Amino acid sequence: MMTGLILAVARAAGEVAPLMLVGVVKLAPALPVDGNYPYFHLDQKFMHLGFHIYDVGFQSPNVEAARPLVFATALLLVLVIALLNQLAVSIRNRLREKYKALDI
Repeated sequence: MMTGLILAVARAAGEVAPLMLVGVVKLAPALPVDGNYPYFHLDQKFMHLGFHIYDVGFQSPNVEAARPLVFATALLLVLVIALLNQLAVSIRNRLREKYKALDI
């Protein structure tokens, strides 16, 4: 169940449409994370990497000049999703080893 939950979060990191309903904006001037308690502010808006790729790649007046930024953003999004998937695999393996002794 833990692996499925983490893989679902990784998939959601790549999906733009559901996140558009919960707070994605075209430009977020500040991160929703800062040094003030409770440190993670869910009431602040945020920008999604997938929406950033669409916005810069297709809505920019000079698409050729924006192409390196689109590639860099796409690479960052792929790396974040790969990192979340690797985290899921490592947690699954650690829990499998931990509870292996409980199997009868």
